[in-house]
Amino acid sequence: MKCPKCYEEIENDAKFCTKCGSNIEEATKELEKGKVEEKTEEVENETKQDENLKVEENEKNTQVANEEKKTKKKNKKKIAIIITIIILALLLLGGVGIGTWMFLRGESEQKEETKLEWGDIYLEVLNDSDKLEDMDEQKIQLCDLDKDSIPELIIYGIKNATEYIANIYKINDKNEVDTIKVSLDNEFDIKLVYDSNKDDYVWYAVSEEKDNTTKIYNLNIENGKYESEEIELNLGIDSLEIEDNYSEKIDFDKDANKEEKQEILNQAINTYVPTEEMITDEIKEEVENIKLLKNIKKIDSSKDIVYSVEEYKVTNTGETYKYPAINIDSEDIKKVNSEIEEKYGFKSSDYTTNGYIISLENEESGYKYYISGHILSVIVYNGGNDSVWSTAYNVNLQDQSVMTNDELLQEKGLDKNEVIQKAYEAAQKEMEDVLDYDEKALGNIWDTMYPETEVTTWKDEMQEDIENLTNAYLNENGELCILAPLHHAGGQYSCWKNIIINVTNNYSITELLLDIWNGQEQNVSAQTETTQTTNQSNTNTNSNTNSSTASSSNTSNIKAIIDLDKMKEFTYDTSLNTPVAEGTYTGPMGTLKITNSTGNTFDFEFECYKQTSAGYGPNIGMMSGTAKGIKGGNFVFSEEKTEGSYSYKYNIFFYLAGGNSITVEDECYDNISGETQSPYCGNGVMFSGTYTK
Repeated sequence: MKCPKCYEEIENDAKFCTKCGSNIEEATKELEKGKVEEKTEEVENETKQDENLKVEENEKNTQVANEEKKTKKKNKKKIAIIITIIILALLLLGGVGIGTWMFLRGESEQKEETKLEWGDIYLEVLNDSDKLEDMDEQKIQLCDLDKDSIPELIIYGIKNATEYIANIYKINDKNEVDTIKVSLDNEFDIKLVYDSNKDDYVWYAVSEEKDNTTKIYNLNIENGKYESEEIELNLGIDSLEIEDNYSEKIDFDKDANKEEKQEILNQAINTYVPTEEMITDEIKEEVENIKLLKNIKKIDSSKDIVYSVEEYKVTNTGETYKYPAINIDSEDIKKVNSEIEEKYGFKSSDYTTNGYIISLENEESGYKYYISGHILSVIVYNGGNDSVWSTAYNVNLQDQSVMTNDELLQEKGLDKNEVIQKAYEAAQKEMEDVLDYDEKALGNIWDTMYPETEVTTWKDEMQEDIENLTNAYLNENGELCILAPLHHAGGQYSCWKNIIINVTNNYSITELLLDIWNGQEQNVSAQTETTQTTNQSNTNTNSNTNSSTASSSNTSNIKAIIDLDKMKEFTYDTSLNTPVAEGTYTGPMGTLKITNSTGNTFDFEFECYKQTSAGYGPNIGMMSGTAKGIKGGNFVFSEEKTEGSYSYKYNIFFYLAGGNSITVEDECYDNISGETQSPYCGNGVMFSGTYTK
């Protein structure tokens, strides 16, 4: 196809002309509009001429009637004069009008043509070596930085591996090119940012610093000269960085030939996105949230809408427990902050010297918050030793009031009774699955550990919590969720899961997990979410029902943390051939099961039900693994692990006492307490003792 503006050949699906830069769709519309206007003008002129002839004829008839008595010669002469005058007048007026219209139209087209020929101008820039700088990793991009509908050409690059550059080429009023050079010490991008101070979308240089902070610099496009002027903006608080829908960056080689450069520019033109098209409805909604937050009276204007309050620092690990405060200066929010401090702002008296929380065996405390429209939702949580506790708070940012769960349901247009019924059905099914798993794991001691009356109490507690909608909130997608505690079987005592029932997403269920468990967090993560957590492992980090099937090899890291000289030395003996009798052995701490004995190795499984030193009981410590032969004719299981901030080395020695007896000695040293206890049992409990078959 041909460009409707310059008539050069272009691709059939091209959006812009690669010759003159015209927007093909707009140029086509303008061409059709011009044709319609010309046709309309012709019709109007013909109509006027017909009307004038009719007027002329009427006047002629009138004059003939009134001047009947006058001579025919005189009448003809007057009529001829009148006709001549009318015709001359029409010709004069029509000529001036058409001439004026043609002049104005021609001038407009000339300006439009000049304005849209930026494609040719930027191709000249790319082919002019004097305008290009020697840089590595060059890329070109088209962005309408001054929002005048003509994009600026940007060439990114790196110089001497230390200087990050963006050369901006801008077409001025004289159809010449001005160059603005942006140079920074760190990698940066030219980004579109909503600046609440200007209440406008502005193009800035956004740099990621070496300390992971973000800095924003003014481009000064209107002045035509870049100066290193840092802008004080807090992204997400008083400004919003547009993340998506940018024009594509195209790899560029300044030494490429003209045809190759033409192709590169064509790619940039075809992927060019005007500024106004980058501002989607979702962006506009987020900007409204920024405006809303900007007008809120804060307790501390320098901090985010939710911020961390430092409460307690553990001396020997340096870990700090924190709890959040909602940064709104109102009486309602003051009460909420006091409640959060009371529930989650632990006091020093709650801790032992190694950072172990006596009452909760806490390993982590933290919070998350989401802003969905005018609603702020804050989830505060803590937990450890297989249990999590949490509370949700919701705030209407328009009037800074605390929202009830009924108000949340009204916002989402949901029926309360229906939500409660379906949420309970989903939670009940989840609880049955969890309890079924626990019962199978504990086997014939299930009824002794957890009688039916206790399990019924757990179910009633969960039902009551859901019926009261105690912890409803809106997540990062604006979906209504309910946090529900799920009481279930643990080791030395029962544990609390925190399940998340996503009402909006068909009542699907996920679990709120601590960061330190398996090194991961529950999949509540997203765009408008902020998460703050602090970790502190104690000497009982592992679940009481954990199992281990193989030892890990992380000695170099462990040695830097733990004094391994305290551990017994041993040497593996691959030639050992001492079969160990398979079967179940009973000892003072529980049972030991031996299987797959080869003479050099055997598999084992412990089940410990001894009370802990703190008096809790029974404590079901369960673990399994493979023991290997060592010099001296005995066997050992050895394990080294680092989980979050907690590291330990654990050995279990199996001494063959002759006959059907095995003496077990286990030792464990960690980086927090240094105490000897099994990571698979409760506080102060080991598997040590003599076990008899």
